[in-house]
Amino acid sequence: MVDEKLDAVKTEFSTLFKLYEITPNDLNTLITILTKDYQRYGMTDEQTFLFFLHIECARRRRVRLLESLSEFDIKIYGNADWEVVLVGTKIESAFQKKTLPLDECYNFYHSAKITLSVHPSYIHSGPTLREMDIVQCDGFTLSDMGIHAGKRMEEFFKPGSEIALFKTKRIFRKS
Repeated sequence: MVDEKLDAVKTEFSTLFKLYEITPNDLNTLITILTKDYQRYGMTDEQTFLFFLHIECARRRRVRLLESLSEFDIKIYGNADWEVVLVGTKIESAFQKKTLPLDECYNFYHSAKITLSVHPSYIHSGPTLREMDIVQCDGFTLSDMGIHAGKRMEEFFKPGSEIALFKTKRIFRKS
């Protein structure tokens, strides 16, 4: 189901539920498996499953993009979840095994040649806070146009000087 979503990003998960004939009973079984890691207070079973699907889509998109850059000296900072996500990938050694504190993060944004931003698969209408922070730190971002942000990115940034925008499906599809 995640691969189907990545191939047709504008397809709603509800459509995929029908396509894959996900029943309430199936959903209940899946939630039993996902509850520990994904369910948040007040979320219905369907919301929990959608949350998992969005996270899994974002994970696969990011890993595929980063793997396509494996020939470069990339560095990945983040929480311990990244270590699990990157196991067995070409970029496993790029993970720095730490999250940067805010002051170090801003210094990193300023000193990095390029920072990369990949938008999530859920609906949003503009740049991420990280992209705004990078520009404020006089950094440069390479960002996808976003599944939903699209041309709105150009309302916030000067493409080519503050940010470079790309749009491609090739790197997000199954190899």
